[in-house]
Amino acid sequence: MSEATFISEEVIRRLDTIETLMSIAMAIKENRCHTTIDFKCIHMGKGCAVIITEALKFNRCLTTICFSLNNIGDAGSAYIAKALKVNMCLTTISLCLNNIGDIGAASIAEALKVNRCLTTIDLSKNYIGENGAESIAEALKVNRTLTIMDLSWNKIGDAGAEFIAEALKVNRCLTTIHLSFNNIRGDGTTSITEVLKVNRCITTLSLSVNPIWAGIASIAEMLKVNRTLTTIYLSNSVIGVAGAASIAEALKVNRTLTSIRFSGSGCRDAGFTSIAEALKVNKYLTSIDVSFNLIGDAGAESIAEALKINRTLTAINLSGNNIGDAAQASIKEALEVNPFALVPFTPEQRLAILTARKPAESPLRKLPLDVIKRIMLCYHVNEARRTWDGYKVKI
Repeated sequence: MSEATFISEEVIRRLDTIETLMSIAMAIKENRCHTTIDFKCIHMGKGCAVIITEALKFNRCLTTICFSLNNIGDAGSAYIAKALKVNMCLTTISLCLNNIGDIGAASIAEALKVNRCLTTIDLSKNYIGENGAESIAEALKVNRTLTIMDLSWNKIGDAGAEFIAEALKVNRCLTTIHLSFNNIRGDGTTSITEVLKVNRCITTLSLSVNPIWAGIASIAEMLKVNRTLTTIYLSNSVIGVAGAASIAEALKVNRTLTSIRFSGSGCRDAGFTSIAEALKVNKYLTSIDVSFNLIGDAGAESIAEALKINRTLTAINLSGNNIGDAAQASIKEALEVNPFALVPFTPEQRLAILTARKPAESPLRKLPLDVIKRIMLCYHVNEARRTWDGYKVKI
């Protein structure tokens, strides 16, 4: 719970009585100073959602609310949408894991057309399909405040991605969009990337865990001309050797991208060698994640050569690959030559961080959490958070 939360977690967990529910609703109506409330995983359902959202219509202080994991469904979404149409204070709302389908997405979309305060919405891990994506896209064409939208782990497919792409042609506010795990293939990827050749607002794009191999070439072409994107997630998307080579060519000329992730994407030695060649000339990338990519000694030797030259890369993740002792020695030598890579760690620590195959093998397990946060630890991945050795680390 946030320190700004004004209703205790113990009280929230007792929503099984109408008295408790009504007291919480009254507290929301009368609140004049607190900004955050978390209703995550309390099995709220439609009935509770009706009463809570009615209270939100009157609240003038709450800016952040979480309804995640509550089985609100389409019916509950309709009530939340009604509140969003009149509430003029909420800036962040999380509705992930709520069994929301196309009907619920349409209700939320109607609210987004008139809402003038919301900047962040999380609709991930629901059942939103292409029809729901179309509704949301129509809202994005007129919405002027939303900057972050998470639609990951839905089922919008190529058709839904095309609707979103059309919206991005006219939207001038959205800066971050997460579309991971949506069964987006080549056509959908191409639609998004064609828009990003001219879009000047999107800075973060996530397409991880999508079968996008047929659209990798379009991503690479987009990166050659795009001037605003700083972060792109392509992990577990079966990029392959040819795809890695295409991305590498784009990195040679791109001047804005600072972070790229394609963990678990089948780059192998040949693909990673192409990436390493790009790192010799790229002067802007600071973070790259190529963990679990079947990279062996040849690929590791190529990155060792790149690390001797590159002066901007501060975080690189090679964990979960098959790097032998000789290649590790080459990397260590490169880290000794280049004082810029993976600071503030010693060459020995940096080598262990790069090549650890298990979290327990890494020297990081003895370091403070604030130090751990300074590097990427792609042992277990989701889009917003990494879990490693008992820590939950934001990056």
